[in-house]
Amino acid sequence: MYSDQGKLAEAIAAYQKAIELDPKDGTPHNGLGNVYSSDQGKLAEAIAAYQQAIELDPKYAHLHNGLGRVYKSQGKLEEAIAAYQNAIEIDPKYISAYNSLGWTYLLKGDLTQAKDKFQEAINLDPKEYSPVINLGLVYALQGNVDEAQNQWHNGLAICQGSDAWDRATRALYTIAIGETELGITEMQKVLDEESSAVGALRNVLEDAEVLAGCPVKPEGIDTVVEMLKRAIA
Repeated sequence: MYSDQGKLAEAIAAYQKAIELDPKDGTPHNGLGNVYSSDQGKLAEAIAAYQQAIELDPKYAHLHNGLGRVYKSQGKLEEAIAAYQNAIEIDPKYISAYNSLGWTYLLKGDLTQAKDKFQEAINLDPKEYSPVINLGLVYALQGNVDEAQNQWHNGLAICQGSDAWDRATRALYTIAIGETELGITEMQKVLDEESSAVGALRNVLEDAEVLAGCPVKPEGIDTVVEMLKRAIA
């Protein structure tokens, strides 16, 4: 609950107390990893916490997925890929791990592998919007704007959540499908109302920077990149 409220120091103290009471329980180590991973200055601590949790509970796929996210944040893409693959080996239906693995391949520039992993995630659950939108990014990076926009339209139809990540994602991909003015207006609303959701905004910035690097980049995308950077700084 402290973590959900953004009270990270209190969350860390509570998890550390839980570890003190039961050192053999991997759950609070996982919690520590989640809290530390939300702070770019504590990624080393996040890795240590996830590794300790994995040592205690090696067959819990979520731990390997969390470790992969931290490695990806550090730019250690090969280590991230290995961690996501471990998660999938433990749980072959783990959609988030397929999606994260696809994203890491995308960052590496291996668009064939990225496309395959996003498609596997979609096959597991067609109602999960993130891999659909990410598949659109693969097409955009390949210069296939029509198919990219088709995927983004499909993803936007699914993305109906009200949290900061969902709202910012809708705003960003509204811009990507060509509704520039509406998307920028909605993004500004998100930044005004969700400024404390730094983790979500950082993830959306990563998408925006990929869009800005596409052969045919959406109108207004450079403006949105700067908006997000200012909000996170």
